[in-house]
Formats: sequence, structure tokens, C-alpha cells
Amino acid sequence: KLDVTPPGYQVLHQARTLSRKKGGGGVAIVHRQTLKVTRIDVGSTNEFESLAVNVTTKSSSFTVVCVYRPPGAVTSELCDALSDLFDHLLLSGKTFVVCGDFNCPPRLGYADGLIDERIDAVLSNYNLDQHVDQPTFNRSGNTLDLIITQDCDTGFVKDVAVKSTGFSDHSLVYCTLAASLDNPST
Repeated sequence: KLDVTPPGYQVLHQARTLSRKKGGGGVAIVHRQTLKVTRIDVGSTNEFESLAVNVTTKSSSFTVVCVYRPPGAVTSELCDALSDLFDHLLLSGKTFVVCGDFNCPPRLGYADGLIDERIDAVLSNYNLDQHVDQPTFNRSGNTLDLIITQDCDTGFVKDVAVKSTGFSDHSLVYCTLAASLDNPST
């Protein structure tokens, strides 16, 4: 874990659960040491891995959830698990961003959108915006990596970009969050 953090940064890691057949893995959030980041519980599911944190500064507070879902068919169980996550986040009343590898490309014959129409319907039911508007998976040209916020938080996520890394079949997806940050002490 420590090898992925440049000087001045920390990593929070959620190891892959034992119920998964593959070893290793998990999800992580890397953040500046100057930010107050606290792990929070948003429930758990066998449908995807997640790590949730609250980020608090002197003038703002928001939640970040990192998600990894292994490849496979989109099921009603997955849609229910995402609904549970969004229920939890909306009830908290905080601004939030959910991001990660959802592995939910559109089904063959239903390729009108960037993501599976059932996931798109869940997002629509919760008035959520998905901000990534181009392919993130180089081998198939699908959009697997998502950034999701409430549609009422217009402007919280800005400058979304997708860039090839050259060493992965997934592109790097990044954005700017419109959050007031504290000036670091000298």
C-alpha cells in the first residue's frame, strides 16, 4: 500500500473480502495528508466492493465512495445493492461522489447509452448524474469507470477527463471537485 503514495499523501485500503475467489485486490482511496479523511460505513454487499470516506475541511464536508464491481451480467441484486447505497448516501444529507469501476457496459442490442440501461434507470430514479461521457476501457471501447453525483450538486464535479495511461487496459478518469480546501499549515 505504501508504495502507491507519493510524499505528502496517505492511502486508505479495503481488502477484497474472503468471499471472492481471487486473492489480492480491493479498493483504495489515496488522499493528501492535509485533508481530514474518515472511513465511514455505508453497508456491505456481495455485489461490489466499496470504500467510503468523509472528507472534512474548515468550510466543507462531503463523502467519497470508491466502488469496484467484477465483470458480469447486471442483475436485479446489483441494482438493489446500488439502490441501498444511494439510499444511505441521500439520507446522510451530505454532498457525495461515487466513483470507480462498475463494469456495466450496455447490453448487446441495447447500446443506446454509455452504460447498462438498468444501471442508468437506477441513477435516473435517484436523480443522479453520471459524468463520464467517453469510453474508459481500451479493449472494447466501453465506459466502465464512472463518476456519479446528485444532479442538484451541479458544478461539484468539474473538468472530467479520460486519459490513456499506457500500462492498463483502463484509462485514467479524473476530475476536479468544487470543494473548499483548507490551506496547509507551514
